[in-house]
Amino acid sequence: MSESGLSGVSLGSGSPLVESDLIILQVDDKTFHTTKGTLVDESDFFASQISDRWHCGADSTLTLDLDPAIFTHVLRYLRHGVLPVFYDQIRGFDYGLYSLVLAQADYLLIERLSSWIRERRYLLTVTNERSTKTYIDQVDDLSGSDPANTKYEYQFLPGKKRVYMCPRGIPVHVRASDCGRQCNNARSEDTSDYRDEDQLRIFEIKTKTVFNGQVCLEGQ
Repeated sequence: MSESGLSGVSLGSGSPLVESDLIILQVDDKTFHTTKGTLVDESDFFASQISDRWHCGADSTLTLDLDPAIFTHVLRYLRHGVLPVFYDQIRGFDYGLYSLVLAQADYLLIERLSSWIRERRYLLTVTNERSTKTYIDQVDDLSGSDPANTKYEYQFLPGKKRVYMCPRGIPVHVRASDCGRQCNNARSEDTSDYRDEDQLRIFEIKTKTVFNGQVCLEGQ
């Protein structure tokens, strides 16, 4: 494929194209149907190849030596003007696919699409909002429902906590200040007022993935 963009393109002969004419694109082994207006509005490449001075064959077919799977994304953009977002909540952005689409956008001289990918403005379309909560020993009731774009992660930190022991074993005496004279008289000098107990701290991390579709329309 040459730098001029002419290699891999064949045009037939016949009647001049007009704005409403159907154009058939043969991209490798796949056929696409579209119109002149769709192709030339943003692509300087198509604007230079499909013009009044060019004549297509009877079936108005134009052949491109490009990957049809990638061209599908390019043509979808040309039809709707919505900039592509290749994102999966598990794997994140598909940078490999962006690179392949960028190569075709550069070749077809589609500046808005090229700059969208090259400047990585697509990163602004998806944000992750995080919040954390800490539990001791057990989490709250998890029954209920959340939107599909919300996920939870849990981290566990075993540890110890110091617990006050009332000399008289009164359960409601959880602090030394809760004890009175009788408790103090019952205290043994060789017995500690505190003991260590196991404690499990549980950290809940809530992540909500937010998609901003307006960025795909505005491109900024």
